[in-house]
Amino acid sequence: MYFGRYPLFIAVISILVLAITGSTGCAAGPDKQPPVETTLTIWNRTQTEIEELRIHNKKSYSDAENLLAQPLAVEATVEVDFIEGQFVTVFRRRVENDDPTAFTTEHGLDEVKGDGYTLIIFDQSFRLMQP
Repeated sequence: MYFGRYPLFIAVISILVLAITGSTGCAAGPDKQPPVETTLTIWNRTQTEIEELRIHNKKSYSDAENLLAQPLAVEATVEVDFIEGQFVTVFRRRVENDDPTAFTTEHGLDEVKGDGYTLIIFDQSFRLMQP
């Protein structure tokens, strides 16, 4: 008797899961806000100048252009146009005569929700400071 009800139990649970998932997905769609467009300050706290700065929408930076007209000196800052959720990649040399190395944020910066944010670039890490 127990095994006869088991397929019915699975069917009922499946229908409930689909109903809950479907209704939650539909309800969340219209409430989603468009990404915030703002400016982001980049602060070079590395030991060498930053040769390139790229802002991009996906993890790969290959299609993004360098935003720097000249290298960003140590301790210098620059403001760039930024859209919530974008990635940041910087190119710098670890030592003076080395080839440049690219460092990219692990995730898109979803936390940037307006003006006043600063992304600090350290030798091997990033830190986002809130206003």
